[in-house]
Formats: sequence, C-alpha cells, structure tokens
Amino acid sequence: MTWSSVWPYLLALDLVLIGVGVFYVLFHPREPRAMLAWIMTFIALPLLGTGLFFLLSDPSLNRRRRRLIRFRKRLNPALWKKLRALHEKNAPTQHFAEASKDLQKFIALATRISPLQPPTANNTVTLYHHRAKALAERLREAILAAEQHVHLEYFIFRADDYGNAIADALMQRARAGVQCRLLIDHIGCLHLPEAFITELREAGVEVTFFMPVVPWRGRRWGPRPNSRNHRKIAVIDGRLGLVGSQNIGDEYLSGADTFSTWVDTHLEITGPAVYQ
Repeated sequence: MTWSSVWPYLLALDLVLIGVGVFYVLFHPREPRAMLAWIMTFIALPLLGTGLFFLLSDPSLNRRRRRLIRFRKRLNPALWKKLRALHEKNAPTQHFAEASKDLQKFIALATRISPLQPPTANNTVTLYHHRAKALAERLREAILAAEQHVHLEYFIFRADDYGNAIADALMQRARAGVQCRLLIDHIGCLHLPEAFITELREAGVEVTFFMPVVPWRGRRWGPRPNSRNHRKIAVIDGRLGLVGSQNIGDEYLSGADTFSTWVDTHLEITGPAVYQ
C-alpha cells in the first residue's frame, strides 16, 4: 500500500470529520465567537479538533445552568422572602458609598455575577494563611459544636489522621441528630476506601460523589472530563462558613514526599454571607 493509494481515504475522512463537526456546531447554538473558533479548528486540524470538541465542549452545560436558574426562581416563596429580608437588612449601601472606586467596581461585578446572592454587610472574616493545623482544628471544633446541620464540599478527602478526625466529628454529630452532608469529587477521592464511606453512611452522614465515574452504568466523565469540583467549603448551622484552598488530608498539614509544606489560604466567615 502506497501513500498515493491512502491519501484519498484520509482526505475523505478529514472532510467527513469537518462536516460532522461543523454540522454539530451549527445545530447546537452557542456564542458566535466560540462557533467560529471551533469551525476554524475543524478545518485546520480535523481529527484533533473534532476529538477535542466532543471531549471538552458540551452545550448541555449551558442548558443545565439555565434550568438551574429557573429552578432557583421556583424555590419555596418563603425562602425567597427570607433571603430578600436578609439582603435588605444587610445591604451594603453605606459601605458602598464609603468604599473606594476600585472596591465599588468589585461590589458591582459581584452583584452582576450573582444577582440572586448580592453582596451583604455585617459579616466578619478571619484569615487563615499558612495556618493549616489551626484551620484543621477549627473545622473539627465547628463540626462538633453544630446544632442543626453541617454541609461539607471538598475536592480531596483522605482517610488519614486529618480525614479520620473530621469523619469522627461528622459521625458523632450525625448520631446526635444533626444533619451532616458531605459532597466530594469522585476523581479527587478515587482512592478513598469504600469501608470509609460505608462507615460514614451507617452513622447517618449523607455522602455524595460529584460526577461519579461509573462506566458500567454509562457514567464515564459527566459532561466534561475536566468538570471537577475543586471547591473546599464548610457551612455549619448557616452561621459559620469556611472557604479557601485547603483540602482534607495530612499532606496539607505537614507536607508529603514530594514537597515539604503546602501553603494554603482559607477564610472563616460569619454573618449573612454564610446563610446565602
């Protein structure tokens, strides 16, 4: 088989891939600039471009976002009434007027990005910068002091000393009747032992994986392989929130074989922003 006999088939394959890619883009509306960029990629790199498109681009994400917005608007009217009252009571009107022009731009931007959760005043913020052990102990104490609910959302949750301490606190409060929920990323926690999850669930902790990879059930990567949940958030009783970059694992406290220390920044927040 010579090159002269192969290239017509390759050319035909390129044309088919270009046609499939362009057809799919045109019949699945998105931003004009994105459509044009993908079409040019198909023409320049048919095989690679088509593969990347179907791997990384999924217009259904935008549809899901729109459905989520509609769902949030249909939430319990009593909840929206309470949120509106919270916003009116804690509107940063005076703070906005006294803020610098740069800060005013950030406040306006935050309002446009999240109109359902506008900025509020009367919050307190404590900074944990390069204070991993202090933050770990604060998280554990906050969970143990919970009276109504604990909501945790993390990318990585290890079954080591740090993870076991948090898990023990969760199970203790769950057994006491406190609603405890844990949302973790399936890829970030891929090596988390099943027995660890089972013990949490048997104690009453609600454990859910974000976009689980279950090929035999038709769930491989979710809409995109790079759509992972990298959030690190803890909300306790709607009054105290912890958010930042520190996951749950010993390496975030004392380093690992490949690095001596891990520098993270975390915030402890109290006030109406937590309830939002």
